[in-house]
Amino acid sequence: MREKHNFEASARQYKSRFPKLKNVKAEEWIWIGQEMQHRAALGKESEPYLHDNPLPLDRVVREIARHKNKAPAATLSNRLPNPSPGRISVRTPPPMAAIAPGLNLHPLCNPVQVHAPQTFPGTSSIQQPPLGMAFAEEPLDELDAAMEVELEIDPSLFRPDLSSELNFGDASDFDFVWALGPCLSPPIITGQSFSFSAGNSPRPQSAGQRLSPYSQFVNLDVIDPRPDFQIMIGLPYFQLQTMLEQPEYTFLQVHPILDGILFSPANTAVILPTEARQDVLSKLLGITPELQLTENIAQVTRKLQRLVPERWEGELSNKVGHILDARSTDASHLSSLFGLAAYFASNNGLGTGIGMDNFLRWVIDQKYTDYLERFLQINTPTIHAFAAQILKSAARIKNVKILSALLDHGVKFDKVLDDIISIGDMEFTKLVLSRVDSACFEGKTGVKLFHHFVNGNHFDLARVLVQNGVSVDCHRSPYGTPLYHAVSCKNVRTIRFLLSLGADVNCVVYGSNPNTALGKATYMRNAEIVALLVEHGSKVSCTVGGKDLLEWCSLNSRNIYNFLKEKFGSITDGVTIGDLVGAARRGTRSLGAYMSRYEGQVATYQLEEALSESIRLGHLAASVALLQHGVGPDCYTLKTRPLWTALDRGKQAPFCELLIKFKANVNTPGILEKAIQHADVGLLELLITSGVDLEDQGMEALVRSVSLGYASSIAFLLDSGVDVNTPGLEMNPLQTAASEGDLEMVEFLLTRGADINAPAYAIGGRTALQSALKGELSVEVASFLLDKGADIFAPPALVDGITALEALFWGWSSNKERIVLCSRLLDAGAPVNRPNGEPSSALHGAIEEGWEEIFARILELQRNAIINYMWCNKEIEEEEGNYTWEPRTPTQLAAGYGLLKFVKMLVDRDADINEAPGYRFGRTALQAATSRETPDMELVQFLLEKGAHINSKPAVHGGITALQGAAISGDVMLAKLLLEKGAEVNAAPSLIEGRYAIEGAAEHGRLDMVQLLLNAGAKGNVLRGTGFEDAIKLAEENNHFAVVNLLSNR
Repeated sequence: MREKHNFEASARQYKSRFPKLKNVKAEEWIWIGQEMQHRAALGKESEPYLHDNPLPLDRVVREIARHKNKAPAATLSNRLPNPSPGRISVRTPPPMAAIAPGLNLHPLCNPVQVHAPQTFPGTSSIQQPPLGMAFAEEPLDELDAAMEVELEIDPSLFRPDLSSELNFGDASDFDFVWALGPCLSPPIITGQSFSFSAGNSPRPQSAGQRLSPYSQFVNLDVIDPRPDFQIMIGLPYFQLQTMLEQPEYTFLQVHPILDGILFSPANTAVILPTEARQDVLSKLLGITPELQLTENIAQVTRKLQRLVPERWEGELSNKVGHILDARSTDASHLSSLFGLAAYFASNNGLGTGIGMDNFLRWVIDQKYTDYLERFLQINTPTIHAFAAQILKSAARIKNVKILSALLDHGVKFDKVLDDIISIGDMEFTKLVLSRVDSACFEGKTGVKLFHHFVNGNHFDLARVLVQNGVSVDCHRSPYGTPLYHAVSCKNVRTIRFLLSLGADVNCVVYGSNPNTALGKATYMRNAEIVALLVEHGSKVSCTVGGKDLLEWCSLNSRNIYNFLKEKFGSITDGVTIGDLVGAARRGTRSLGAYMSRYEGQVATYQLEEALSESIRLGHLAASVALLQHGVGPDCYTLKTRPLWTALDRGKQAPFCELLIKFKANVNTPGILEKAIQHADVGLLELLITSGVDLEDQGMEALVRSVSLGYASSIAFLLDSGVDVNTPGLEMNPLQTAASEGDLEMVEFLLTRGADINAPAYAIGGRTALQSALKGELSVEVASFLLDKGADIFAPPALVDGITALEALFWGWSSNKERIVLCSRLLDAGAPVNRPNGEPSSALHGAIEEGWEEIFARILELQRNAIINYMWCNKEIEEEEGNYTWEPRTPTQLAAGYGLLKFVKMLVDRDADINEAPGYRFGRTALQAATSRETPDMELVQFLLEKGAHINSKPAVHGGITALQGAAISGDVMLAKLLLEKGAEVNAAPSLIEGRYAIEGAAEHGRLDMVQLLLNAGAKGNVLRGTGFEDAIKLAEENNHFAVVNLLSNR
């Protein structure tokens, strides 16, 4: 005014002269807030005006927040009237310029730039971003800082039957200011658009059109206002659902592929057939194709409601009914099904990849790839995670067309290089490698790439990797170095290429035998490769088959030996075992001449090794010559006696007879048992008649004969006086035959006097009946033994023993046969407990097998089963070499299997559902129930009703709380229930191998679970005060970048 009109006035004069142009009354702010919320719910954009001037953003936000508690309740029929018509109004914003496309799907796409606006709507116009902000790249709290806004909006400002999805108390969530419509637009997003088809934009926009960013995430018409729904506010899946329901997304119609060209645009919407809807829904839910979904809508709905959160009660029921309605011709079916697929994928809930692969194959088979293209353009965390899964799946199923489209539009392939290589399309692989950062070649990925290229003769790519820092001598298990592997494959061309790159010919491959490239070539007797390696500097200082390389060559490859001798000269001068054997093969005189030539240089151990090698190589004449020369037949300087070496050969009898004639000691421990494996009664007779001590070796040989089923050897040993009951051994012949399920052998041994009730060996032993019950396919043998008087009350071994009933549960026969036999044992009064009232694992066995009726019988009062016994099957773990034993009480075990009926029976018998978990990987009943891959909600609710402690401490090693288990499984509805019941969201983890709840969810890629826990107040590592650092690290290590972004923006 001063500059333009030469007019000066004080602030007081302005306020006095123009009060109505500045002040907005409290009742007017209340009406503005209500009107804007109402318009947002209807999908309308809003901008508040005083007279004809738009009100500034910061003022609107501040004043609405200030007057929130004064706002009366309002409904659609009870909306406040405008207190000052003509003075204040809420209007649709004026037109804007067309929006430039731009979208980032971090981590798959290149980063985009975010330019914060210089001014806010109300003072000047700014551009509207396409489909919302680049969610993953820029923390929303930075936008808050730029806007200088911090709000707390009370839900009472809204209609009472509605609710906001936003967490108003946390500025790091999606900003409430977006609810105010386009006048509060977020900043412009610039960067590369994620689109499979050139020219496609995220949604149809034209010059002059403005879209409400808030409507992309919140639809107030569909949010359940009840308190128990509020903890799920802002779930990423809800954001996607709400966006799909907006009018702006009607462009997401089904467009089929045209002329077989991938991602061809089309203009005609196609209705998804009913069969196709049922097919994909079955795949997503894991329902068998035989189930008629249209006739079991209630069942499908219940399953879906257990897996997927609802924004309001009945949402999924409506959706399922709509999808499965054969009469429906709505084009939104595909949108709903893709939304469900995105939910499961974004929460890592489609298994190990099979479910995702099946879905993508369905999309391809049904020719809905064009729809997938546009669906992935939606910019929400759920779609970010979904896109990452689509990329991995496309690589797994080796669909180069989809991968090429993803690559052409900037998707990063850094994390799927291994899968790309496995496709086997080298041209596409070259293209991918030309687009990725060279840092991807570091570490294991670079090693794998180099080995793959070398083995495939793609030398140009291999050379590029070496130029980028990959070592030509990089090791990869189990192949060793590339040179070593090339030698193993006898690939001379590859060997020459690697040598040209400077491969170390003397590089030692630890854990391999031979352990160098030359040793491997020598072992393979490949003279050409040996010569090539020697030419490039290979040394002979390595071992082959446990022997010095030259020594081994002298015995096994004379031509390579002669070549190396010629090349290395003096190194090979002197006596070698091969030369000794060679001389002996020519006869006694030749051996004598050789000994004379090297008089005083031939050691006794060399002569004895020459005898052993002659036997191993099958040189009978050489063996005779050496023995006649005076070499002792027992060769005490060697670890393995010549007689044992002879028994290891295929045609062992002549050498055994030769050694015995030269007075070899036949009473070497275990030699008779060794001889049994040849099923040669003549050899067995030779050894026995030569003086083998049957009292010392006969019983082991008899048991070995039974295990091998060699009836002739068994009969010969028994006739030779061996005791059929072999007292003192871990397993006697009858117990061995019973465990093998050999009915005929059992009967034969009984006829020869075997004791049917011989006691079990003290450590890990079994009676014949126990052996039969635990054995494979031995139910028939067990029944036979019972008929013959086997004792069902026989005590178990003192250490690691089992009763007859326990043995039956851990057997390998068919369930039907074992159930019948179990009933027979119970009818006969077989004890459930062990002697002296000690507990057994019978209850655990019935639970493992799922035998409900048998379980009920074991629990009968008269059987006095000990129902709180903590037990684990260490035997199976030890066999697998895995010592992560998981001890459980019957209640904990049944809960872990989701067996509600079993748990109820145990509770009826006063089982302790709050029994503390075992120290290693233990679980309380509730912890076991919530940590299942697919938790049973009814079981969890039952345990809670019966007083299960919701916050029981986890096991010291590898334990979890109930909520931590739910968080790991990704079951949002279960976690919601636990939180409502008082579960501690920040409960301390197990001391060893533990995770906070949000860390477990992040590690396993449970996107919506992470948001739910954040809503519940998760703080990350409370003890160290490091927040979400560990959770972010775990998510990064497992490539769950949508989770990383969500947590990084907190």
